[in-house]
Amino acid sequence: TSRCNHVYGHRTHDPGSSVTQHKMTTSDAALGSALLVISIVAWAYYTIWVVVLPWMPESSGLQLCFPDRSYAVLLPAYAGIILVALVAAFIGRVLLKSKQR
Repeated sequence: TSRCNHVYGHRTHDPGSSVTQHKMTTSDAALGSALLVISIVAWAYYTIWVVVLPWMPESSGLQLCFPDRSYAVLLPAYAGIILVALVAAFIGRVLLKSKQR
């Protein structure tokens, strides 16, 4: 059985256990809120760019706020390639470290 109890997202532990105590600090909450706001803004921008802009006339001033639509496919593709490369590098690093032990 685990000596760690999860209560409202916070870890509490028995004094005798080896589980470290983690409490959400103000900086954690601020970082989480900032990441949430950035994600919502990015999602809204991309959605307008991909879904709404094709229906707008080319003479619309809103068209000037967005890059060419070809980038709507290229940017996520490159981001996915970079993500896969970073995950592969991380897994490789972990495997090399475990092999050295």
